Amino acid sequence: MAIGRVVGQAAVTARADGGGGQELAAYVVGQPGRALSPRELHSALRERLPRYLIPLSITVLDALPLTPAGKVDHRALPEPDSAGL
Repeated sequence: MAIGRVVGQAAVTARADGGGGQELAAYVVGQPGRALSPRELHSALRERLPRYLIPLSITVLDALPLTPAGKVDHRALPEPDSAGL
């Protein structure tokens, strides 16, 4: 899978994992007309990135929430969705 052909925008955050550590959560917006599968994205990332950089959850969004300055509003991101990974 060519990630750049299906992912239009992405943001990654470090979230508390409940055990005192942190885990990566990815939020992605697809290219217009492209369907995104979190499972396929996760698999493609495993082929390209070191293990510690692989997000434990990938949440597909219609649009990333933005601040008035046009930056990603990390506080407005929903809880991570790990279903299907």
